[in-house]
Amino acid sequence: KNQNKWIDPAGNIIQPPPPWVNLDYLWTDMTIVQGTWVYYADTLQTDWSINWIPAAGANYNTTSAIGDGIVTKAINFPSGNYQIDISGEGYSNRGIITVYAGTEIIGTFDWYTSAVTYNIHALFTFSPTINTTKAIKIIVTGKNASSGAYILSSSWLKITQT
Repeated sequence: KNQNKWIDPAGNIIQPPPPWVNLDYLWTDMTIVQGTWVYYADTLQTDWSINWIPAAGANYNTTSAIGDGIVTKAINFPSGNYQIDISGEGYSNRGIITVYAGTEIIGTFDWYTSAVTYNIHALFTFSPTINTTKAIKIIVTGKNASSGAYILSSSWLKITQT
């Protein structure tokens, strides 16, 4: 959603939105739970969304601390199955995230890689059995023993009904 306009995966503006095809979430609709988050450019990070960042690259938490996180506004999920896709970069200073739907943990992901790794997708499934309204929260909750920091570097958040 962008000023009452919805953008499909190909970048076309559509209105009104189709019922749960693909929600490409806006960074400006996120609330920072903790930390300082900034954009940095990196042309090698090619899986990115104009709704999340202005050009190839990622948003990341410069504070690099446990508890750094972001949360969506409340989203209405009709009963069904949803894939939550967080695209980003792995590296030796990346942390582990925990992803929540409301207060329910739907998974964790370790972004540590020994060398810069572009276009990683952390995929999670959320399957409410009844219509529900939940915010999706992404929190840095730890780090790999080999990691030097607690950074999350993300270039999109997409939610797709499967």
